[in-house]
Amino acid sequence: MSWGGAIFDLTIFGWLTWRRSRPFAYAAVVGFHLMTGVLFQIGMFPWIMIVATTVFFEPSWPRRWTPQHWWPSSSSRPSEGLRPAASSTVVYGLALHLAVQLLLPLRALAYPGRTAWHEQGFRFGWRVMLIEKTGMVQLRVRDPATGRRWRIDPHDDLTALQVKMMSTQPHMILAYVHVVAERFAQRGIGPVEVYVDAWASLNGRRSRRLVDPDVDLAQQRDTLAPKPWIVPFVDSRVP
Repeated sequence: MSWGGAIFDLTIFGWLTWRRSRPFAYAAVVGFHLMTGVLFQIGMFPWIMIVATTVFFEPSWPRRWTPQHWWPSSSSRPSEGLRPAASSTVVYGLALHLAVQLLLPLRALAYPGRTAWHEQGFRFGWRVMLIEKTGMVQLRVRDPATGRRWRIDPHDDLTALQVKMMSTQPHMILAYVHVVAERFAQRGIGPVEVYVDAWASLNGRRSRRLVDPDVDLAQQRDTLAPKPWIVPFVDSRVP
């Protein structure tokens, strides 16, 4: 399946460009993305790709499938092209967009450690279908004023899918910690300390701690700076 996916991704644009093979290639695109949508939890990605692939069709294709009165007549179309000022704005706008697409994914290089583990700089970074992570999270809450302690199971607050997504992503764990801390504050308890026991497995490796259990995450903020409370990744397959 890995080789098949690689061959599909590297050749499908050619089959879509060739008019004779385009209908069959688009059918393959639809089938491929429907399959990945069933096999993997990747949200809207398959549907976006199915729709976006229509960019390979003839420019007039929407007119064949929609009422004609939706479209302006040829006499109502402007005969002139873009004015020079407008044309320059379009060029500069596209150049800025391209620069963002090229440079923003490189921010992952600013963070130490393995990006697939700590996921800092992972989003919007051309990193698709690279990891499979599973995890487990429990929260330990302590009121420093009274010494009272509580254990929080995320399943009591979140859906199964929310727990699955949160338990492997440190920034989501931090967001949930602040939700819990705020809830205690609303009950007149606190400010409380919140510690996290989080274990995760990356691509079939043995589970290991994802978050430092001795750091009060209620005092941490989600910034662009590296998060020292994420336990560094060590490959458990290496002796």
